[in-house]
Amino acid sequence: MVNRVDCHNHTHYSNIRLLDCINRPKKLIDRAVELGLSGIAITDHECLSAHPEANIYQFEIQKEHPDFKVILGNEIYLVDERPFEKHYHFILLAKDLEGHKQLRQLSSRAWMNSYETKRMERVDTLKSDIEEIIKDNPGHLIASTACLGSELDAAVMQLIKYENMGFKEGIAQEKNHIGSFITWCKQMFGEDFYIECQPGESQDQVIVNKRLVSIAKFFNVKMIVTCDSHYLTANDRPIHKSYLNSKEGEREVDAFYAYAYLHSNDEIYEHLKMSEFSKEFVDEMFNNSMEIYNKIENYSLSHKQTIPKVEVKDYPKINDWSELDYPILADMLNSEDKVERYWVNECLNKLEKFTSGAVAIGEIGLDYSQPLFNKEQYCDMVNKAKNHIKEGDIFQIVLSNRLSAPFEGSLFDTYRRLRTINPSPYMFYFSGTDVEVAGASPETLVKL
Repeated sequence: MVNRVDCHNHTHYSNIRLLDCINRPKKLIDRAVELGLSGIAITDHECLSAHPEANIYQFEIQKEHPDFKVILGNEIYLVDERPFEKHYHFILLAKDLEGHKQLRQLSSRAWMNSYETKRMERVDTLKSDIEEIIKDNPGHLIASTACLGSELDAAVMQLIKYENMGFKEGIAQEKNHIGSFITWCKQMFGEDFYIECQPGESQDQVIVNKRLVSIAKFFNVKMIVTCDSHYLTANDRPIHKSYLNSKEGEREVDAFYAYAYLHSNDEIYEHLKMSEFSKEFVDEMFNNSMEIYNKIENYSLSHKQTIPKVEVKDYPKINDWSELDYPILADMLNSEDKVERYWVNECLNKLEKFTSGAVAIGEIGLDYSQPLFNKEQYCDMVNKAKNHIKEGDIFQIVLSNRLSAPFEGSLFDTYRRLRTINPSPYMFYFSGTDVEVAGASPETLVKL
């Protein structure tokens, strides 16, 4: 079997704006391993949320399959300006950590400049965004032209329409369009730009596939074949169709998604016969995908938490603390880290006031009846967080404010009402001898 990597696939994270896919990241990766692929790319629709899970799972898979790679990418919506009538699909793959940072920067810009048209939130990426972000540090992203929803495929279909009409001005216009687009792609990505076809048998896919071959030869660009998988196997197609139609009435899905599953090599050979692709040419595209494989580094997204630096009072070191029964506190009092010295000194100062009788126990610490941060301070934190997101420094940040208030009534009834009006994936209620706690969170807080 000829080795291959599939460079265009989706997971359930593509459902972030519209029902689209039933693949789970680990299941998709497992299926790729089962089919004997050398690697698989995850390219959700303008969403990088699957990347941490997939990146971690890659290293688990490599214990038994050391050469298998999970490629982290994004299917962006590439446009010339915002707002734009068309939202062309385009694939970006990260070669390395720097490439992944560029993915995050581009994705952040798309979401921070989102807008709504036809009841749909649009998250477009400007070509000028790509130019700005990669111009000073190119060579870290791989690009391909994506599916029938791409700018290239749309231009090809329009060109063929004009040819059938004999409309010479339209033909010249679309040829110039295709030439300008591919020239821009080559300028941005060089040898890391590929023209993508897919193993579908719809009329549009077949005529586009045939024309892409001549375009790739004319512009000296290598071709790859991808599955654009939205479900795992052909047998899963009815489930996927039902899922897509589970909300807001019927959607026409047969033609668009009929072949959108992860193919074996033999299935690709079979489905590309309609496009008149020989087995040798398909194998050449498989080899081109392995060229992409060889460009991808093994890198980890995992790192320790980044703790923001806060200016605090610089307490002097104390290296002769008398309470030797508490060596950890003694070490903190003599720490090189002024934040550690600040924390332990503040705690000891509060404790000393309490033990001396200067304050009552309820007076120790913060006044929880007041917010920890006022509105100006909190907005400043939000603006700093947005800048970090824009620069691609972070995946996630949690900003919170603390406030308490007197409560009377049944906490359990409150918890039940909360489940009804504001359900959360992780809700909890606990009642002990002298404590009662209820809460809600989008993430796991404690696991027993």
